[in-house]
Parts: sequence; C-alpha cells; structure tokens
Amino acid sequence: MAVLSRSLDGPSFRDTWRAVAVPLNRFLFNHVATEARFGAAGAEQFAVDCSSVVGLFATYTRRPAAHFR
Repeated sequence: MAVLSRSLDGPSFRDTWRAVAVPLNRFLFNHVATEARFGAAGAEQFAVDCSSVVGLFATYTRRPAAHFR
C-alpha cells in the first residue's frame, strides 16, 4: 500500500505550529503552573513534561523555547 506524503509550505506550517503552541502555552501557564499545588515530585514531573513538549517542538522549529516561555 502506497502512502502519500503531503506537507505544508513553510509559512503555513509555522502558522499551524503557532496555532497549537499559543493555547498550549497559555493552558500550561494559566491553569497548571499557576493554579495547581505541586509537591517536590509533582514539580519535578511538571518540569519533565514541559521539557518533553519543548522537545517535540524542537523537531519542527529552530527555537522551540520561544513558544513556551
């Protein structure tokens, strides 16, 4: 079975990633980081989770941390 590969042009791809990153960043900051109460282990896990999200974006963007301040 043949798989067709389709890709977005550069500007459309960047717009799509921004459309994902902005609400994700807001949710992580506004609802998780500032509203939740973390113990030491929970805070460490949250840091690992955030690093994983930045790592995912690193695959597709030059400056992934710019999306997640």
